[in-house]
Amino acid sequence: MNRQDPLPYFERVKPGLVPIAGGQNEVCGTCRSGANPGYQRCYRCKNENVVEVLPISMSVHGELLHDRLRWYKDGNEQQKQDYTLQLAALLLLFLGRHLKCIGGNPDAVATVSSEKRDAVKNIVDRTANFRGMHAPLARTRSDNPPTFQAPDSLKDKKVLLLDDTFTTGRSITAAYRALSSVGAELLTPVVIGRHFRPGFATSERLHTCLKNHEWRLDRCGICAPIMCDGRSQAQLL
Repeated sequence: MNRQDPLPYFERVKPGLVPIAGGQNEVCGTCRSGANPGYQRCYRCKNENVVEVLPISMSVHGELLHDRLRWYKDGNEQQKQDYTLQLAALLLLFLGRHLKCIGGNPDAVATVSSEKRDAVKNIVDRTANFRGMHAPLARTRSDNPPTFQAPDSLKDKKVLLLDDTFTTGRSITAAYRALSSVGAELLTPVVIGRHFRPGFATSERLHTCLKNHEWRLDRCGICAPIMCDGRSQAQLL
């Protein structure tokens, strides 16, 4: 969003946004997806020591946001352009409200690349507030788990680590560790969509809860998470 008004683009992706739950029984406080009864961390996050992230929205498999997050990378040229602008508008407006929640204004923005490309950089490049702030990470190993190398110039810099989709958390955790190893001061990592399959056994209760709530720009999973276990927001403070 360098010169365009972000609101028209935001309005086109807004119908697909789903609010974020807080850590609670059956909701993982690390990735904000479903967990087994009696647990507040999902099996993968607990056993693989996944970094805690802030998703902007749940990305329900097969629905609108999931579609945008897929085709901004792999669609035709018109889809890539339109969907990148929609995601950039969402990021711009969301962080305009919630930078304080993640730890303040960054000095640099690092993105999590895939084996083939750094598609998230295209979103950052179209977000006016982050113009000239992109700090590339080198993906040094692409197998499982991946590894990254961060530039030494990020030492003591406030860095926002950004990814488009959180599925397993392995890549963003590896990128986070690479930044930590060079002495970067990391803000809470942000992902645009937390990939979510409502039909999974650990997701059914959470999905039922989230369907009763509207995604709102003035709330996030840190300052005003959805609580599905009967607690009020006041009880969390």
